[in-house]
Amino acid sequence: EETPLISCHVPAESCVTQIQALQLAWSLISVRHHSSDPISKAFKKVAQRNQWSAQGVEFFEESHGHGVAGMIDAKAILLGSEAFMKNASLDIPLALKHESQRQQIQGHRVCYMGWQGEVQALFVLREELIEGVDRVIGSFKGRFGVKQCILATGADEILARSSAHWLGADRYRSNLTP
Repeated sequence: EETPLISCHVPAESCVTQIQALQLAWSLISVRHHSSDPISKAFKKVAQRNQWSAQGVEFFEESHGHGVAGMIDAKAILLGSEAFMKNASLDIPLALKHESQRQQIQGHRVCYMGWQGEVQALFVLREELIEGVDRVIGSFKGRFGVKQCILATGADEILARSSAHWLGADRYRSNLTP
Protein backbone atom coordinates (compact mmCIF):
# COMPACT_ATOMS: atom_id res chain seq x y z
CA GLU A 1 0.00 0.00 0.00
CA GLU A 2 1.30 3.44 -0.92
CA THR A 3 2.11 5.84 1.88
CA PRO A 4 1.19 9.51 1.80
CA LEU A 5 4.73 10.26 3.06
CA ILE A 6 6.59 11.49 -0.02
CA SER A 7 9.98 12.53 1.30
CA CYS A 8 12.18 13.52 4.21
CA HIS A 9 14.66 16.38 3.90
CA VAL A 10 17.51 17.04 6.31
CA PRO A 11 19.96 19.91 5.94
CA ALA A 12 23.54 18.98 5.05
CA GLU A 13 24.70 20.18 8.47
CA SER A 14 22.06 18.15 10.35
CA CYS A 15 23.15 15.74 13.05
CA VAL A 16 20.72 13.06 11.82
CA THR A 17 20.20 11.04 8.65
CA GLN A 18 16.84 10.79 6.90
CA ILE A 19 16.27 7.33 8.40
CA GLN A 20 17.09 8.54 11.92
CA ALA A 21 14.73 11.51 11.46
CA LEU A 22 11.92 9.20 10.32
CA GLN A 23 12.51 6.87 13.28
CA LEU A 24 12.48 9.76 15.77
CA ALA A 25 9.26 11.12 14.25
CA TRP A 26 7.69 7.66 14.46
CA SER A 27 8.68 7.39 18.11
CA LEU A 28 6.86 10.65 18.90
CA ILE A 29 3.82 9.74 16.80
CA SER A 30 3.57 6.23 18.25
CA VAL A 31 2.65 7.65 21.66
CA ARG A 32 -0.68 8.67 20.10
CA HIS A 33 -1.91 5.05 19.85
CA HIS A 34 -5.26 5.59 18.17
CA SER A 35 -4.66 8.77 16.21
CA SER A 36 -6.28 8.89 12.80
CA ASP A 37 -4.85 12.14 11.46
CA PRO A 38 -3.06 11.87 8.09
CA ILE A 39 0.41 12.59 9.46
CA SER A 40 0.17 9.89 12.15
CA LYS A 41 -1.16 7.37 9.63
CA ALA A 42 1.66 8.15 7.18
CA PHE A 43 4.40 7.61 9.77
CA LYS A 44 2.70 4.45 11.04
CA LYS A 45 2.73 2.97 7.51
CA VAL A 46 6.43 3.74 7.07
CA ALA A 47 7.27 2.26 10.49
CA GLN A 48 5.27 -0.91 9.81
CA ARG A 49 6.82 -1.35 6.37
CA ASN A 50 10.31 -1.07 7.88
CA GLN A 51 9.43 -3.01 11.04
CA TRP A 52 10.64 -0.22 13.29
CA SER A 53 9.96 -0.23 16.99
CA ALA A 54 9.50 3.08 18.71
CA GLN A 55 12.03 4.52 21.13
CA GLY A 56 10.84 5.45 24.61
CA VAL A 57 9.26 8.89 24.85
CA GLU A 58 9.00 10.77 28.13
CA PHE A 59 7.02 13.90 28.99
CA PHE A 60 4.85 13.67 25.86
CA GLU A 61 2.70 16.73 25.11
CA GLU A 62 0.33 17.48 22.27
CA SER A 63 -0.84 20.84 20.97
CA HIS A 64 -3.94 19.89 18.99
CA GLY A 65 -3.65 20.95 15.39
CA HIS A 66 -0.09 22.22 15.82
CA GLY A 67 2.25 19.42 16.86
CA VAL A 68 3.65 17.09 19.47
CA ALA A 69 6.69 17.16 21.73
CA GLY A 70 8.49 14.71 23.95
CA MET A 71 11.84 13.71 25.39
CA ILE A 72 13.82 11.02 23.57
CA ASP A 73 17.33 10.22 24.81
CA ALA A 74 17.31 13.38 26.96
CA LYS A 75 16.46 15.60 23.94
CA ALA A 76 13.26 17.66 23.79
CA ILE A 77 12.01 16.89 20.26
CA LEU A 78 9.17 18.73 18.55
CA LEU A 79 7.21 17.58 15.49
CA GLY A 80 4.64 19.81 13.85
CA SER A 81 3.80 22.92 11.90
CA GLU A 82 5.98 25.88 11.10
CA ALA A 83 4.05 27.94 13.64
CA PHE A 84 4.70 25.26 16.28
CA MET A 85 8.44 25.43 15.56
CA LYS A 86 8.51 29.23 15.65
CA ASN A 87 6.51 29.30 18.89
CA ALA A 88 9.17 27.05 20.44
CA SER A 89 11.92 29.38 19.10
CA LEU A 90 13.37 26.77 16.74
CA ASP A 91 15.16 28.24 13.73
CA ILE A 92 14.23 26.84 10.33
CA PRO A 93 17.18 26.55 7.94
CA LEU A 94 16.61 28.54 4.77
CA ALA A 95 16.96 25.47 2.53
CA LEU A 96 14.17 23.68 4.43
CA LYS A 97 11.98 26.80 4.37
CA HIS A 98 12.34 27.07 0.57
CA GLU A 99 11.68 23.35 0.09
CA SER A 100 8.61 23.61 2.30
CA GLN A 101 7.19 26.46 0.22
CA ARG A 102 7.95 24.62 -3.03
CA GLN A 103 6.19 21.49 -1.80
CA GLN A 104 3.14 23.35 -0.51
CA ILE A 105 2.71 25.16 -3.83
CA GLN A 106 2.58 21.69 -5.41
CA GLY A 107 -0.26 20.80 -3.02
CA HIS A 108 1.69 18.79 -0.45
CA ARG A 109 1.44 18.98 3.33
CA VAL A 110 4.63 19.51 5.33
CA CYS A 111 5.69 19.13 8.93
CA TYR A 112 8.94 19.91 10.67
CA MET A 113 10.92 18.20 13.39
CA GLY A 114 13.54 19.89 15.54
CA TRP A 115 15.40 20.13 18.81
CA GLN A 116 18.14 22.15 20.48
CA GLY A 117 17.09 25.42 18.86
CA GLU A 118 16.91 24.27 15.23
CA VAL A 119 14.69 22.35 12.85
CA GLN A 120 16.51 19.17 11.81
CA ALA A 121 14.07 17.67 9.29
CA LEU A 122 11.20 18.45 6.94
CA PHE A 123 8.64 15.77 6.07
CA VAL A 124 6.54 16.06 2.93
CA LEU A 125 3.19 14.29 2.66
CA ARG A 126 0.70 13.97 -0.15
CA GLU A 127 -2.41 15.93 0.70
CA GLU A 128 -5.22 13.44 0.29
CA LEU A 129 -8.29 15.43 -0.62
CA ILE A 130 -11.48 13.43 -0.70
CA GLU A 131 -12.18 12.34 -4.25
CA GLY A 132 -15.11 14.12 -5.85
CA VAL A 133 -15.23 17.08 -3.44
CA ASP A 134 -14.56 19.46 -6.32
CA ARG A 135 -17.66 18.12 -8.13
CA VAL A 136 -19.78 18.44 -4.98
CA ILE A 137 -18.74 22.07 -4.57
CA GLY A 138 -19.56 22.74 -8.23
CA SER A 139 -22.93 21.04 -7.76
CA PHE A 140 -23.78 23.13 -4.71
CA LYS A 141 -22.98 26.28 -6.61
CA GLY A 142 -24.83 25.28 -9.77
CA ARG A 143 -27.82 23.34 -8.49
CA PHE A 144 -28.47 24.79 -5.08
CA GLY A 145 -27.46 28.38 -5.62
CA VAL A 146 -24.67 28.44 -3.06
CA LYS A 147 -23.01 31.79 -3.66
CA GLN A 148 -19.68 31.17 -1.99
CA CYS A 149 -17.71 28.17 -0.76
CA ILE A 150 -15.08 28.63 1.95
CA LEU A 151 -12.39 26.03 2.66
CA ALA A 152 -11.55 25.85 6.38
CA THR A 153 -8.36 23.90 7.06
CA GLY A 154 -5.51 23.39 9.49
CA ALA A 155 -3.06 23.54 6.58
CA ASP A 156 -0.58 26.38 6.23
CA GLU A 157 -1.38 29.39 4.03
CA ILE A 158 0.33 28.17 0.85
CA LEU A 159 -1.27 24.70 0.90
CA ALA A 160 -4.68 26.14 1.83
CA ARG A 161 -4.54 28.51 -1.16
CA SER A 162 -3.51 25.68 -3.50
CA SER A 163 -6.22 23.33 -2.20
CA ALA A 164 -8.92 26.01 -2.40
CA HIS A 165 -7.98 26.67 -6.02
CA TRP A 166 -8.05 22.94 -6.89
CA LEU A 167 -11.42 22.45 -5.17
CA GLY A 168 -13.03 25.55 -6.68
CA ALA A 169 -13.56 27.22 -3.30
CA ASP A 170 -14.01 30.98 -3.41
CA ARG A 171 -12.12 31.70 -0.21
CA TYR A 172 -10.12 29.83 2.39
CA ARG A 173 -9.10 30.04 6.04
CA SER A 174 -5.79 28.44 6.99
CA ASN A 175 -3.97 27.41 10.17
CA LEU A 176 -7.18 26.53 11.99
CA THR A 177 -7.20 24.13 14.93
CA PRO A 178 -9.82 21.59 16.01
